[in-house]
Amino acid sequence: ELMKDKEEIYGWRRDLEDVEQPLSAMATAYGLQAILLAGTRDWRVDLRLGREVLRRLELPHGGWSALDKSPLARPEVTAVVIGALTDAGESPDYIAERIRLLVEILDRRVVGAERARPYILTTSLLELSRLDVPEATARRFLDVLVDLSIDDDGARGWPVIVRDTSLGDSGPSTVHTAAAVRTLAAWASRFDDDGLRGLAESGRAWLERQALLDLDDETLRIERADG
Repeated sequence: ELMKDKEEIYGWRRDLEDVEQPLSAMATAYGLQAILLAGTRDWRVDLRLGREVLRRLELPHGGWSALDKSPLARPEVTAVVIGALTDAGESPDYIAERIRLLVEILDRRVVGAERARPYILTTSLLELSRLDVPEATARRFLDVLVDLSIDDDGARGWPVIVRDTSLGDSGPSTVHTAAAVRTLAAWASRFDDDGLRGLAESGRAWLERQALLDLDDETLRIERADG
């Protein structure tokens, strides 16, 4: 459901069941991206007003937060919003300034606790893969993403959280590995980089190994009945 408030601003809430919930930067950004990607859109979706609501949701010091009351700019949310604004026709100067801000946020976050969360980098880098980012900057963050991978019987995967080795290895996650593979494949295509492509293929091989690809018809019927 697309929201339209008294000031003629459009967007989406995170939870459609909570009518008191304010517009969400992340939900609105993903909503606009999905509509634009699908092609023909509802005539009521005004891209100018969509851009306006995203600009209004930006924090005073720049960037966008995941939650409406949070004062902290999240890199992955900021990246998705920048991507949506680009798709919706925002001015190049505005986009360039926000990309610089996103790079600053990532530089601060990936050297600390955020470094251990591959999701932050995969989401941010996937959006940046289609934006105007210097190659040296992109490779700096890609190197961090590569370092966060885990070897699992000859293939590479990515965990939910990278733990200190003394705490034990949490092992790769299918969701986070899939996100990393998409990101690496996008940058491999952009740079025509066989190294990144090979790492993406290694992650793909790990995912294929985890998939239930050998179920016969009887097993599938049982799985569906149980689940």
